[in-house]
Amino acid sequence: MNALLPLPRQGALDGRAVPLSTDATLTMSGHPGLLTRVLPPLDALARRARGIGLAACAPGMPGTSSLGSASTAHLGLRFEVVDESRLDGLPAALGQAPCAAGAFDERYELEVDGDGAGATVRAASAAGAFRGATVLLQALDASDGIRVPSGRIRDAPLLAWRGLSLDVARHFVDVDDVKRVIDLLAWHRLNVLHLHLTDTQAWRLESERWPLLTATGAPFYSRDEWRELVRFADERFVTIVPELDMPGHVGAALAAYPELAEGAEFAHPRLGYLDPHVPATVRFASDVLDEVTELSTSAFVHLGGDEAFGMPEPAYARFVAEVVEHVHGIPRRVIGWQEATRADALSSTRLAGPDLVQLWISEKDAFDAEAVKARTSAEYHALVDEAAKTAALAPQDGPRAVAAGIPLILSPSSPLYLNRGYAEPSADPAQTDAGVRLGFPDYAPENTAALADWDPFAWVAENVPGAAIAGVEAAIWGETVESFDDLALLLLPRLAVVAERAWSPAVSPWESVAARLRCNDEVWARMGFGAWYRSVEVMQGRRRPTVWDHS
Repeated sequence: MNALLPLPRQGALDGRAVPLSTDATLTMSGHPGLLTRVLPPLDALARRARGIGLAACAPGMPGTSSLGSASTAHLGLRFEVVDESRLDGLPAALGQAPCAAGAFDERYELEVDGDGAGATVRAASAAGAFRGATVLLQALDASDGIRVPSGRIRDAPLLAWRGLSLDVARHFVDVDDVKRVIDLLAWHRLNVLHLHLTDTQAWRLESERWPLLTATGAPFYSRDEWRELVRFADERFVTIVPELDMPGHVGAALAAYPELAEGAEFAHPRLGYLDPHVPATVRFASDVLDEVTELSTSAFVHLGGDEAFGMPEPAYARFVAEVVEHVHGIPRRVIGWQEATRADALSSTRLAGPDLVQLWISEKDAFDAEAVKARTSAEYHALVDEAAKTAALAPQDGPRAVAAGIPLILSPSSPLYLNRGYAEPSADPAQTDAGVRLGFPDYAPENTAALADWDPFAWVAENVPGAAIAGVEAAIWGETVESFDDLALLLLPRLAVVAERAWSPAVSPWESVAARLRCNDEVWARMGFGAWYRSVEVMQGRRRPTVWDHS
């Protein structure tokens, strides 16, 4: 069984297997431009995920040293640039592309000859070539030596925006570990890493204009480190979308520059906000947004806009409108969490494409404020009331976006928030407690297998009829994360399941999904995600009851 996740749209690699030695090299040839663009990142990914080197065999091509000797058995991999008409029958991806350079054509054909003549990837772009070659790497069977099953695949993504939102404000993830996450996204053909860079806890990106933001001693990304992450991701056809959350979630900014609050006193640190009536606040927002867009290649910048607790509605609307106007002038398109629709400031027509709204509040997020206050200390009561108000207004956010012609990024907390406990135990008893402990306490645990049934189009039809889907993002928040192993346990195997739901139109039987997840065990370990949660649903290939007694 291969490790293909997501499952390709058409065809299969299930024919006669071509054996390779354990120190095999993939020898690449074909279109010089594709080799130049694809070889370096693909070689790095192959070494990290599979321990297999890549080398270019055409004269003058940028090569890398192979893992074996010149006589080592190898598989020839040829790239062919084809006209888009060759890919007829493979539909264009639906939704919105994240990169400023325009949509990637990620369609490809992959053919592996059963008589040992090699493999061919046919694509109309470097992105498609990279995706096809990644699928070939996934298809390697290392259970008994290394074998490549033969066959033919024609493949294309369902959605143009397939991502992960990662909170590095509450729990900092260093540069090398972010690169691991990027490689994981590329491995599973996800193409967006949305980084939540700022919050009450910390501001994680260096600012030359407002240097005190990162002068607390807490770790952060320097401008050069940020450029390196963007470059690294772009090489793998993953776009980093930066989020500077405002006007709420700004405790770190207010601590660094108290003048932004102009002496205002808030009932709780999470009730602080940037008031547009304070002259410095809009200048501050404009400056930091200018800096991050200068360093980024995304077509979008994420303004946050969520949970501006305690902020008067007119002030909120004015702040969002002024900041959106500034970002459009850069020019960049805007993403806001769903509360941003309440400002009536996002546009579907001003730039080359529409702004986007990210839906996150699920029906399960509703709660009884009085019951919560009865079991919490008084210092949190104002915060609870504001959270309840936000949840109560949420059902109108999606329809408001539809009326304005704004497409939706789907991140409903149920089931796409991955900082949620597992409802099924681990096959490794030592993990089971962690699988519960690391889940955010306000979110009920959910089953991994149920995620494989989630259909973004059915979800929209039920919850936001008439909405245009921009794409899908899983999200993971850092309140409970203390280490990279914690992050790995929460991310996997669920992120790979989300990748399949965003790429593949058809819902696969759970037995198939579970088998392919298990086949990624060695790869995930090599990539640094060895702490992934060994869900019994995955390891046994069968579903568990929806409710599991954790006691």
